[in-house]
Amino acid sequence: TFTQARPRNPKGLVGLLSNTVVLSTPDKFTIYQYNKKNFSLIEILQVNDRITSGCFIGSVFYYMNKAGKVYFSFLGKEFFYCNADKKQFILGGVEQQGRLYLFDRTNAVYSLYVPFEVINNVAKFVSGQLKV
Repeated sequence: TFTQARPRNPKGLVGLLSNTVVLSTPDKFTIYQYNKKNFSLIEILQVNDRITSGCFIGSVFYYMNKAGKVYFSFLGKEFFYCNADKKQFILGGVEQQGRLYLFDRTNAVYSLYVPFEVINNVAKFVSGQLKV
């Protein structure tokens, strides 16, 4: 899970997660994976939106933008899921429960039902990893 507040300096490094580098500008959010073999960065995901928080569940990236809308993204495409409050952030998801958890500035926790299994299978089918 990666949650970030919009930095005062919109250019630069936002976060590091193990071998993952996250860069954010006011209009673009990019996640790179560090390749140890040739010391390079491989782009995993690029979203042209103002992302306030997000997390990967399987190979699908779920995120919330500044307007409080929840999207999911795979294979370079973004799909709108639902509206949430602008002041909420994604905490993470529990795939077995089908719940995406959000929190606000008062640390109240909310949840949304998300059919993770269906979305993950669609992503696998479209990418050719799942045969019918």
